[in-house]
Amino acid sequence: MIHSSQLPAEHHALVSTLIKYTEPQSYEEASKELEWVEVMRKEIDALIANQTWDYVDLPPEKRAISNKWVYKVKLKLDGTLERLKARLVIRGFTQKYGIEYREVFHLLSKWQL
Repeated sequence: MIHSSQLPAEHHALVSTLIKYTEPQSYEEASKELEWVEVMRKEIDALIANQTWDYVDLPPEKRAISNKWVYKVKLKLDGTLERLKARLVIRGFTQKYGIEYREVFHLLSKWQL
């Protein structure tokens, strides 16, 4: 084990931030921390504000697509906390083409020379 006195001074902020903020591995874990609950609430609010999705009734004999939360601790270059980030990710790989969807979205990137 390394003691903080053995680290260069510029790394102290990084180490203390990493000790204070850990990335939850599950919703159950994140929901116990007020900071993560607030970040998840802001993500849901943003999805609603951007009209990313709507609440709809599920058609008979259809199942909802599962989802999961992904959590990240974002740090500044000096090792201090920039922000906590939570994203709700839909597990679209469980869908079947022609049954659950008919359109395919392709992300394109433009190379700049």
